[in-house]
Amino acid sequence: MRGELLFKGEDIVRAFSNDDFSRFMIAPRRIEKDQNGNIKFYNGSVGIACGALGGFSGFLDKRFREHDFFLGRVNCQSLLRNYFRVSLKDGVPVNPLFAEGYTKEAIERFKFQDEDEKMN
Repeated sequence: MRGELLFKGEDIVRAFSNDDFSRFMIAPRRIEKDQNGNIKFYNGSVGIACGALGGFSGFLDKRFREHDFFLGRVNCQSLLRNYFRVSLKDGVPVNPLFAEGYTKEAIERFKFQDEDEKMN
């Protein structure tokens, strides 16, 4: 089991490299606004409540584990919403593979408009 938890150092370096796109890392991210309205990003073990004490702080309080569960759920929803979506034009999917098979009710129920992409 321990062998499965170890990483090669070169793979970690390649995952963080801006020039190498052969490795990807999925890590937790928490976003907060400070008192001045500035956005702060907390990535990796800093972003989760169980990240302290080498990952063992989750044993201290069940609420830490609950926080991390819901953070993971929000991050997963964000990933799916931003990268696995079907573009619409006039309420109809643009891609011909998806143009048929969706009822108007289904499109209305599940459509999502990203605030950053709205036209002014």
